[in-house]
Amino acid sequence: MKYYNLVRHQLKLENNSKKEPSINEISEIVSSKVECLWRKASIPTVSHNRVMQLIKSYHAKCKNLLKSLKRLSEEKIQDFHRNSEKLFDLSSCKCKDLELCKCSKDQKIPKEERAFLIDQRTERKMIMGTVDLLTSKRKRKLSDRKIKLKTYYDSSVCEPDPSRENPNTLITSESSDEKQFVPSSPLKPVSKKRTIASLKNLSTICDRYGISDRAAAAVASAVFQDAKINNEVIDKSKLRRARQKYEKKHYLKAIKTLYLPYFKMDEKIKP
Repeated sequence: MKYYNLVRHQLKLENNSKKEPSINEISEIVSSKVECLWRKASIPTVSHNRVMQLIKSYHAKCKNLLKSLKRLSEEKIQDFHRNSEKLFDLSSCKCKDLELCKCSKDQKIPKEERAFLIDQRTERKMIMGTVDLLTSKRKRKLSDRKIKLKTYYDSSVCEPDPSRENPNTLITSESSDEKQFVPSSPLKPVSKKRTIASLKNLSTICDRYGISDRAAAAVASAVFQDAKINNEVIDKSKLRRARQKYEKKHYLKAIKTLYLPYFKMDEKIKP
């Protein structure tokens, strides 16, 4: 309220009139100053209108107290002084336990500022220090990234394709001059089926001629492009897995078909 009265006197001197400035005019300046301090502390605050309401409410409370000051007891006056020393809390999160806060993401108190806010709500021994350059740089990058994303989504690149829209077609009949709007048939969603090639023949040829996975994948992709097959892509990892799969199958098949005769010795051979 000291700053409130200071602003009131300054406005009165600037206007050079005996008329008192309006409460809205004073509250606007005070709220801007208080919100600036909270922004320096990197703590999310309530809306500007809510800050204005809190300042007006506190001013009305002080005004009513001064009117009935002679009739009030000393105990009530002391209570008002003790309450005035508490934090003028503008934080958007009012949770007592900040670790178990269930507020939305934009209203949560940052972990770096929780200890400071708890101290300001209780003992009020901490003060704001110098600017943390590393944290400020990180937050500036995050803010720039959000602005770029918003600009990208609002740009014409992300606008819907007019060819995919469902406009109403205008039909004019020959018998009459009346114009009727007939909605066109709704577009059916195009289902993109994922084709998974077995790559059996390609794997066999690569093993036969000793071609590497990278070279074989490049050749196969070039063939698909020449054939104008754009929905099929072959990379070296995909080809490597296919080659390992068929190598294992051929190995097991060879073991099953392989016949090795053996002899059983019932007795020891005597010299």
